[in-house]
Amino acid sequence: MQRVITKCPTKLIYSNSPIREIYGKQGITIDYLSKFKRNESKLIIYRNLIRLVKFNNEGKYYSNLMKLYFKFRFLQDYNIRRKKLLSCFNEEQQQQQSLNDISNDELNTRLINTLNFIHNAFLNTNDKRNNEGLILNSILQNESSKINSSHLKRFKMTTLRDFEDQRLKQMQDRFFNKGDNDNDSDSNSNQSIFENDVWFEYIDEYTKKLPRKKEFLYGSHASLIHFDRNLILLNESMKLLL
Repeated sequence: MQRVITKCPTKLIYSNSPIREIYGKQGITIDYLSKFKRNESKLIIYRNLIRLVKFNNEGKYYSNLMKLYFKFRFLQDYNIRRKKLLSCFNEEQQQQQSLNDISNDELNTRLINTLNFIHNAFLNTNDKRNNEGLILNSILQNESSKINSSHLKRFKMTTLRDFEDQRLKQMQDRFFNKGDNDNDSDSNSNQSIFENDVWFEYIDEYTKKLPRKKEFLYGSHASLIHFDRNLILLNESMKLLL
């Protein structure tokens, strides 16, 4: 059976493009990305996202925050994040968990769309932000506010700073324990820092308290959950991985 290629709806819209210089007028295509394994495809897109960060004109703080955000999202299990956030307000979906995982073909489509979306946000030459730029800025403002918040721990919500601290700690542990447990070295090196029951615990914590949702409806916990869920809805409508 011939494989159906999904056309990417998000296109590169600026000619002064580093992506076009490397990959041609169309940028990265489905045909190109389908030659690689799943993790290799993600790595290709991630490297190009980092390449685009230098075109950000929001300053060093937001450039560093973007790099961290891209790394965070590309290491995270999007299927779990997607299922939990789409079902957290729907009791029927909570019971059924009927969403299918994203296929390799759809993943490649989403990867390319995400790259092109970020490209169009950064390469905008107008003084006024385009829609992509506004959305990206909103995401980064939200992540920055979480980092600077002092009360998120009681919601079991983690931040980009937690991710970076955990990543650096794991790197240090590997360095100082190198050679101590040679038999376990492969399994340890492949063990992700993303224990999903930790990184998504804030969603479960909110879902458990839905019977008393009036108590949380206008609180910080609810607003952050709603933001994350709306971002997933945007991803689903535009086939992205933000």
